[in-house]
Amino acid sequence: MFGGATVDALIGGGSVAVTPEHKRVLFASTGAAAIDLESAAVARVAAEYGLDFAVLRAIADPARRRLPPAALVALGPDGRISIEQVLKSVFRRPAQIPDLIALGREAAAARRTLQRALEFYRSRVNTTGT
Repeated sequence: MFGGATVDALIGGGSVAVTPEHKRVLFASTGAAAIDLESAAVARVAAEYGLDFAVLRAIADPARRRLPPAALVALGPDGRISIEQVLKSVFRRPAQIPDLIALGREAAAARRTLQRALEFYRSRVNTTGT
C-alpha cells in the first residue's frame, strides 16, 4: 500500500471496458481490479527474454464510471491524444462534457499518484541502493 493506494491484480485485455456493467462482469469473472491494455504486451516480451517485469499503474476510470465516447476516440495510433477527434465527438454529443471533465480530473489524480510512487521508489533506491 502506498499513500492510500492498494496493490491488486490486473488483467491484460485487448479492449476497453466502457460501462460499469462490463467492468463488474470482468471483476466477477477474473478478480482483477482493472484491465491493463498496454502492459501485457511488454510483459510477454519480458517473459520471452527471461526478464523480470513489474508494472505500476493507477486507475483513471473507476468501475462506477462509464467512459464518454470522446475518451474512446481520443488516442491516435501513436498513443497521443487527438484533440481533433475529441472535439468532433464533443460537437456530436455535447452532453458528454461533464463526464470528460470528471475523467480528466481522475486521470490527473492518477498521474499525481504515480508521480508520488515513483518519487518514493527513487528515494528508497537512493537510500538503500537496491
